Amino acid sequence: YVHAVLENTCREIRDMGGFHQISREETLEIAHRYSETYAKEHFAQLDSKRVAYLFERNIQELDAIVRELWEELKDSLFEPQGFEIGFGVSDGLPGIVIPNGAMPATLRGFVDRMDTWLHAGNTYYRIVDYKTGPKEFDYCDVFNGIGLQMLIYLFALEDRGTALLGENPKP
Repeated sequence: YVHAVLENTCREIRDMGGFHQISREETLEIAHRYSETYAKEHFAQLDSKRVAYLFERNIQELDAIVRELWEELKDSLFEPQGFEIGFGVSDGLPGIVIPNGAMPATLRGFVDRMDTWLHAGNTYYRIVDYKTGPKEFDYCDVFNGIGLQMLIYLFALEDRGTALLGENPKP
């Protein structure tokens, strides 16, 4: 639900000229429109006071996330460009192969959002993973091989994302 609303909201605002062109109130209105559409398409068969209460709570959480998103992007030089970018899936970028004679593996997944900034002939990019709860970067986790998802996606785009980012993308 949150992924769908944020993806559609970001895409529409990007197509309207970017977050620096659209007010926070307009951004919330766009998000609410996508929220209502999603609810009608996916939750219409669930009609109870409990579901209505939970959905209202979700809308409050969504509003907080959308406000943070707008605050972050209204002054940013980065613009949302890619959504649900797949690795190791049929229509996506190649998977990340981990060679091992006994048991090779291929990592696959989806980047929720990729933002880009074009500057001095370079394409700088960053990836965003939507989280509805708190999550902080912890160097100790990375050092111990835990919490590598964001870094793996970042480096995979650098290595395999020239079709999306052009030559020599900069994370």
